[in-house]
Amino acid sequence: MVDVEPLLRRRRLVVAAVALVALAAAPGLARLELDNSPRSFFADDAEELARYRRFEAEFGRDRTVRVAVAGPRLWSRSGLAWLGGLEERLGAVPGVLAAGGLYGHHAAEGTDWPPPDPADFRDRVTANAVDRGAGWVAADGSVVTVLVALSHPRARGSDAALAAVEALAAAAPPGLTATVVGLPVVERALDREVVEVTSRFVPALGLFMVVVLAALFRSPRQVAAVVALVVVAEMTTLGAMGWAGARLDVVTCLLVPLVAVVATATAVHLVVRFRLLRGRRLDAPAAARELVRQKAGPVTWAGITTAAGFASLAVARLPAVRELGSWAAFGFVWTTLAALTLLPCLLAADGGEAPAGGRRWTAGAHRLGRRWAAAAIARRGTVYAAFAAGALIAALGLVRLRLESDAPAFLERDHPVRLELAALEAAGLGAAAADLVMTLPPSAAGGFDDPERLRRLSELSARLRGHPLAAGVLSAGDVVSSWRWPEDGTDAGSWELARRRGEATPEGRRFLRLLVRGDGRRARVSLTVPMAGAGALAGLSAAARAEAATVFPGAESFVTGRYPLLLRAQRTLLATMVSSLAAAAALVGAALWLVLGSLGLALRALVANLWPVLVALGAMGWAGIPLDGSTVAVAAVGLGLVVDDTLHTFADFGRRAPRRGARRAVIAALAKNAPAHLATALLLAGGFALFGLSDFVAAARFGPLTAVAIAAALAADLLLVPPLLAPGSPARLRPGAAPGAASRHRRRGAPAGGR
Repeated sequence: MVDVEPLLRRRRLVVAAVALVALAAAPGLARLELDNSPRSFFADDAEELARYRRFEAEFGRDRTVRVAVAGPRLWSRSGLAWLGGLEERLGAVPGVLAAGGLYGHHAAEGTDWPPPDPADFRDRVTANAVDRGAGWVAADGSVVTVLVALSHPRARGSDAALAAVEALAAAAPPGLTATVVGLPVVERALDREVVEVTSRFVPALGLFMVVVLAALFRSPRQVAAVVALVVVAEMTTLGAMGWAGARLDVVTCLLVPLVAVVATATAVHLVVRFRLLRGRRLDAPAAARELVRQKAGPVTWAGITTAAGFASLAVARLPAVRELGSWAAFGFVWTTLAALTLLPCLLAADGGEAPAGGRRWTAGAHRLGRRWAAAAIARRGTVYAAFAAGALIAALGLVRLRLESDAPAFLERDHPVRLELAALEAAGLGAAAADLVMTLPPSAAGGFDDPERLRRLSELSARLRGHPLAAGVLSAGDVVSSWRWPEDGTDAGSWELARRRGEATPEGRRFLRLLVRGDGRRARVSLTVPMAGAGALAGLSAAARAEAATVFPGAESFVTGRYPLLLRAQRTLLATMVSSLAAAAALVGAALWLVLGSLGLALRALVANLWPVLVALGAMGWAGIPLDGSTVAVAAVGLGLVVDDTLHTFADFGRRAPRRGARRAVIAALAKNAPAHLATALLLAGGFALFGLSDFVAAARFGPLTAVAIAAALAADLLLVPPLLAPGSPARLRPGAAPGAASRHRRRGAPAGGR
């Protein structure tokens, strides 16, 4: 038995201590930062990350945006004059490392600016390998871009730099339009969506829960007790994240509603049982003592299994998913501790009785639970057939599941950022970068900057431009080729002469340092690509490496970059879901075995908990919702949530079965827990369903899917659990195995609490 008497005697001290912990954590809320940079979603792949870090160290970071300029005045002297001025102003913005485009390239070669014949200049740049390869101009000349390299995303002033770039673009004169596109713009849009969810939908979730609780309980004190637990759980969990330096992103922001609904569900189970005990003429302190004695075991096991379900996400190779799992586990352990200390102390001060309306609702839920349990046992064949059919339909939906790795897909289709990206890509220009990096073998003489290899680099670029996904290709060979004069001919000497001419200018030296590093033994071929999915980019990567092996036999090559690494990480999502679900199922099964004291019954109970998860995943397949960084957690999250309710039923069943028999025990247990099951299902499913109204795709997908899992769990609790548990005989249960076994009731002379 849990001795709650010392807590109740010092309940003001307990409330103050819990509040003090929450207040100590609260300043951490101000330290929470948003971070939707690709690094939060890179998979733990030592070799790939090592290659990328080596690439960054040698060639620099590739955090870039493009200012895309279009309009009827683009190819006029005034339009080109503004474009040149824009490029100069962009390069002078604090936090901008460099800005490059047509002006910087051609003015450095001595071209008058603005060009005296814009039409002729347009023809020249659209035919120029460097201009096209760098993505500075579309093939048809409809769009011109300026490439802007920004400082590190966490560097001071980096956000201000992006805002300044956008302000300069917004000042385009009449006849020109300028938009800023690129991965940093997508990251910032995702940051804003996270803020929108937490500032708009989380308060809506809180209001929804308060309204439902007020309608069910009709007791301001009891509703306030539930709200107090939720506030303490949220403040402590999120504040601890802030103190630890954790960041919120499109995945970890889901922790905010998760902590709220789990804390609410735990509180509802305790308050509903407290109201039942008060209805038996126990005063508030006595009811609180009996509440803890009856519910300490189920609440503890529910907290452990829910935390374990989320902790199973620690096997994920994506840092954001791991962060969600680890902080959720921390939050639910703390919530369980607060529920068994703070909540009984608050309820012990409740001097009123349950209002008549609340008692009528509770009595009606009791009757419903008893009726449905008895009917399910009497028609177990029909119940099994119906649930098997549901499982089969869900399984057919599983084969329709697909991965989604397109970063902007977290934004709605009509989001301005997605529309601007689509417009740029429709013009044949890409907004993301991938780099083919080649290293010559030690036995090779010379480097990539010798004339023959420069010629072959130009040949490699020409081969890669034939790939449909290569919106732009740029190599050192392309740069040097653009410096060759017609009278130089095509012999090797002309490449050497062109290289020397280019190296004599600051612009030329900068270009070559960007594309050939060190002693010339490593070179990059920069590929500009659309923000397509992982499968599409994998095809381009394979083709690039194959072409590199053909043109440079013996050279080591790989494709890297922030966007390729992000897409590679998304390809691990299916393995993440399977491994985390398997780990969660094993942990939940072990907990059920300990609670029920019977392996056979634990396996049956596990079936009832896995069925709702299968339904949610099947619904995801049938609805065409893909696996992404948020939906990959649905399986483990769903299992962690749905086991909460069933553990309360199983614990009461374990107490009754040794003396009543399995059939009567399961009917009584379900009748007693039905009010809490119905209330938590309404609160959780309704609360998560609210997120389906969000414009943020991650929340709009995750919320309804979790609501489906919770609704399916309610159906399993009321209809599938009774026939699964009823065949067990009292002899199969280890006496006293369940928390608060019947023998303990008789030994202490406490009321059994059965109906």
